Amino acid sequence: MKRRVCAAAFLLVAVFVFSFIGCRKDAGTGILGIVVPIGQEKVTRETPYRISGVYEGSPAHQAGILPGDIILEVDGASIDGMSYDEVYRNRLIGPPGSTVQLTIQRGERTMHFRMTRIK
Repeated sequence: MKRRVCAAAFLLVAVFVFSFIGCRKDAGTGILGIVVPIGQEKVTRETPYRISGVYEGSPAHQAGILPGDIILEVDGASIDGMSYDEVYRNRLIGPPGSTVQLTIQRGERTMHFRMTRIK
């Protein structure tokens, strides 16, 4: 009985430490304050990378990004053919304080927005 309790306590502590380290690592990631799709689906004309939400007060909100905007390029590079996960992990998030330029399609208009990532 004591062995089971000790093993359970050890596992609980290990999960807590792992979670804490994971949170600290993510705390160094800069974001724009947008809600975007993730997953293995590829960005195409039929499956665009559409912003589904913008957090009030975020860099994206302050820049004028709106839900429904479609991201075409990040820092001048097309995202066509990339998976949703690749766009998010490799293009949208980055060090806090770094800048990113998004090329957005809003209806028939193409627009450019420069923002600074925050924690």
